[in-house]
Amino acid sequence: RFRVLTRRAPKHGAMPIGDGTTVTGTTREEEEEDVIIKARRKKAIDDEASTGCSNARRFELELEFVQSLANPRYLHHLATTPNPSSSSSRASSSKTNDEEEENDVLNSPEMVGYLSYLRYWYEDPRYAKYILYPHSLYFLKLLQDPSFRRAMRNPRRVEEVHTAQFQFWANDVTERVKAILASKEEEKAPQDA
Repeated sequence: RFRVLTRRAPKHGAMPIGDGTTVTGTTREEEEEDVIIKARRKKAIDDEASTGCSNARRFELELEFVQSLANPRYLHHLATTPNPSSSSSRASSSKTNDEEEENDVLNSPEMVGYLSYLRYWYEDPRYAKYILYPHSLYFLKLLQDPSFRRAMRNPRRVEEVHTAQFQFWANDVTERVKAILASKEEEKAPQDA
């Protein structure tokens, strides 16, 4: 592949053409970049083929799921819903606590792996900027801990988390309004003097 540079002086190793343009070979960096871009495109095509949906659609679905994690009652629902992929042939009375925990959707190995995969939402600011509910990132971080996932099974703990979340939002909004009003009063004060 060659690149045409218009109206520039010939560089070392460039071939001049009669009208003042020069033709240069691609640089090593450009070739490496092309290889990376081709590899990413191939991976994207392979991902789309394996998942059955486009990367844009997968991004939307993951964004929607991550934002739904901001609702503690939804987390409780996941923590108390039986995992349909677990074997239901075992008698419920013979289950140990560990087996019972893995029997719900939130603590299933598949969901734990998926939650671990979703960490890039709070680790990479390029993705975090799309989040409308910041608590979803906080809860996603907490969901990496098995003790938090267990706590979401308890309705009292869920209500405590929900109340704390509401108080945070109420206080945060109140503090923001106070700060805005204070800054407006400070702006007016020098003008009055």
